[in-house]
Amino acid sequence: MESLCCLMHHGPEADTLIHRIAEWQIRERLPYILEVRPLDQFSSGFSLYVIPWYLIPDLLEKHGVMPGQIIGYGPGASLYVAMQQGCADYLKDPWDLEELLVRAEPVLHSGHYQLSWGEVTCNGHRSSINGMDLVLPSQVHQIARILVINAGCV
Repeated sequence: MESLCCLMHHGPEADTLIHRIAEWQIRERLPYILEVRPLDQFSSGFSLYVIPWYLIPDLLEKHGVMPGQIIGYGPGASLYVAMQQGCADYLKDPWDLEELLVRAEPVLHSGHYQLSWGEVTCNGHRSSINGMDLVLPSQVHQIARILVINAGCV
């Protein structure tokens, strides 16, 4: 099952998000696990991480998380920097659970496949081979994404 971890400062925003997640999981039966944790309680093994923009380099360098596994969040002024650091998407403050779920869906269903000659990733609007971004026309990207997501199924 896919899993999503949201790292936040402890406080009213985190408490509100935790409460809303509980409501959604009961009402909507989310097709993936969604946890909210304090910033200092990083844990590996999640499919997607939602983190403050300034923690992106730390997560990539120290914890081995792939760029396509991160949705950054913070002020609009940090959007460009966060995307340059490798975020799959970005949430501008203020954001809520509904926006998080909408933005997480395509990232959770992105393609990531390890081949004998390298690693191919197709997520959101980005494609890469061995971490090098590819510039592909939209239709070619969609075809590549479908092939990578379904790799090994035939």
